Amino acid sequence: MRKKPRSSRDAFHNFLKALLGLGVILATGFLVPVKDPFPDFIPGKPAPRDVYAPLDFKVYYTPEELERKKEELARRTPAVLRYDEAWRDSVQARFDSLKASVEGTGPLVISADATLKLKEKPEALQDLLSRAMSASGKGLVASKRALPITEGFLVIKGDEERRVSPEAVPDVNEVLERYGSPWPELRDAYREALKYLLYPSLKFDSAATAKRLRRALKSLSPVKEEFSKGQLVVSKGEVLEGEALRRIRALRKAVAGGAKDRAAKGLAATLLLLVVALYYAFYRREPPRWRVLFSASVGHGALLLGLWFFPVPHF
Repeated sequence: MRKKPRSSRDAFHNFLKALLGLGVILATGFLVPVKDPFPDFIPGKPAPRDVYAPLDFKVYYTPEELERKKEELARRTPAVLRYDEAWRDSVQARFDSLKASVEGTGPLVISADATLKLKEKPEALQDLLSRAMSASGKGLVASKRALPITEGFLVIKGDEERRVSPEAVPDVNEVLERYGSPWPELRDAYREALKYLLYPSLKFDSAATAKRLRRALKSLSPVKEEFSKGQLVVSKGEVLEGEALRRIRALRKAVAGGAKDRAAKGLAATLLLLVVALYYAFYRREPPRWRVLFSASVGHGALLLGLWFFPVPHF
């Protein structure tokens, strides 16, 4: 049968003693510093010796660098443009409306002045239709300003996909600048009518573009460099600036992280030993001297174990 403490007051005192012992271990662990592995490595000065990685570690991009990488990736991700197979019917329907307007059998679709000038040159209508059919059929967007800034487009036509440069896909304003009127007296009227007839046969697919961008961003790693144990990190004489300084700082952080992992394991082992010590000291049927001796031995071991594992480097 287990022997309980003589009174609740004794149990409370034993509990306070256990807390005091644990506090001593934690406080000592925090106060004992760990030697800086690079005390003579000063920013802006040459490295006094070669540094080899004592463990595997990674160098990460800064938030600003990572943001720039995301912007660069967004520029490299092509905007998706889908080909509208109904472009021919749309251009023809607009031409029929324009022709009816010029002939006076339909409502005005362009300005009255432009309509009157085209009425004086009926042969211009067929030239306008040919221009509009050619430009719309090759692939045309309404305005590039409404599209995301990108290094290229992905044109999807049925089951076919092809990547093209932004210069290969004109918008309406570029077509208007490229094709002038064959009749100088119809310059403004011709431009107005052609703008009406042009049909943007390429439609921007924002959902597909966003999906491609999310997939690309998901593959973006925040790791800039990876070093394996034993790999050269900084060479002797290399000035501790820029990337060299970042590597040293990343290595210090990795060493500190390793110390914290050891600290967690050491703290767990220390707590376990303290529980064992308390159990044998106050609940086992042993002679008092044996209990005190055993408790002191285990507590001393727990203290040493805590001091070995718990210190965290102060870099």
